[in-house]
Amino acid sequence: MDEPRILRFTPLAQQRPWGGRRLATELGRALPEDGARYGESWDLVDREEQQSVLTESWRGCETLHDLWCRSRLSVFGTAMLTHPATRFPLICKILDTLEVLSVQVHPRSEDALDGAEPKEECWWVLAAGPGSYLLAGTRPGTDRLKLHEALQGGEIGQCLQRHQVAAGDFVQVPSGTLHAIGPELLIVEIQQNSDSTYRLHDWGRLDSKGNPRELHLKQGLLAADPALQPLLRPSAQQTKGPIFDGAHYQIANKSGPAILGVAGEMLLIIVLSDRVQLNSLELRRSELALVPACLPEDQRAAISGQWLEIRLPRAG
Repeated sequence: MDEPRILRFTPLAQQRPWGGRRLATELGRALPEDGARYGESWDLVDREEQQSVLTESWRGCETLHDLWCRSRLSVFGTAMLTHPATRFPLICKILDTLEVLSVQVHPRSEDALDGAEPKEECWWVLAAGPGSYLLAGTRPGTDRLKLHEALQGGEIGQCLQRHQVAAGDFVQVPSGTLHAIGPELLIVEIQQNSDSTYRLHDWGRLDSKGNPRELHLKQGLLAADPALQPLLRPSAQQTKGPIFDGAHYQIANKSGPAILGVAGEMLLIIVLSDRVQLNSLELRRSELALVPACLPEDQRAAISGQWLEIRLPRAG
C-alpha cells in the first residue's frame, strides 16, 4: 500500500481569446508550441468534462474523482465523510489575462435553473502590470433598468466599479456580482465546482472564426444583483488569520517555516513565492499540492516560502 505523501496533479491548459503565453514564459509551465493563447490552467478540477489526473497514482487512485469517491477518509478526513457533494466541491485555476475579460455574472443558488450551477469565487493576484484593474460590483444608483440600458447602448463599463490591484491583493466575488477581470494579470482563482457563466458584454471581441461570442443577456440580468459588491483585501490589510472564511472555502496566506495543518486534516496549498520547500519536496510558483489527512505531522513541515492554504468547511 502506498505510503502517505503530498499529492500533485497534472495541470490542464485552456485556450482563451483573452489569454496569453505567460503560463509558460513567467510561470515555467509547459504549453503546446502552437502560438495559441492560453488564458487558464485548471490545476484542480473534478468534472465529467475535465478531470485532474494525479502525477503518480496513489493507493489505486488515478484522478481527483477517484480520491473523493474511494479514499475520502484517508485523503479528506473525517470532517468530509458526510459531505453531500458527489464530486470534489472546488476548482482551482491560474488565469493569464492579456486582455480584459467579458463582463459576466455567475448564478446564485436561486438562479441556477436549466442545469446551471451556483458559482462563488475568489482571486489572489499573483502578478499585475502597471495600471492593472478589476471591474467588480456596480456604481451607486445602478439598478437592473440602468444595467439593461447600458448593455443596449454598449456602455456597461460605466456602471461598474473599477478597482486598481497589485500583486498580493485578494478579492472575494459573491455569486450574482457583475465583474470583469482586467488585462495584464496573473491570478489564482478558487471557486465552487461550477462552470456556469452568463456573459453580458464582450467588448466587441470575436472568436477564432470571426464571430461574436455568445451573450446571455436574459439569464445574466436575472442573476445579477446590483447591490452586491466584492470584498477586497489589499495585501497591506491582511492579517495572520484567514483572509476569507465562507460557506464554500477558507483561504489563508501563510509563510514558512510552518507546519501544514494538523494530522487528520486535508488542505490545498498554492505556491506564491518563487518556491516552497516541503521537507524533500520543492514546489515552484503557482504550483498546487494536496496535503492528505493521513499525512503525519512530522511530514508536514514547510521549511520556507509563501503559499495560500485552502480548506473546505466542515459539512453541515
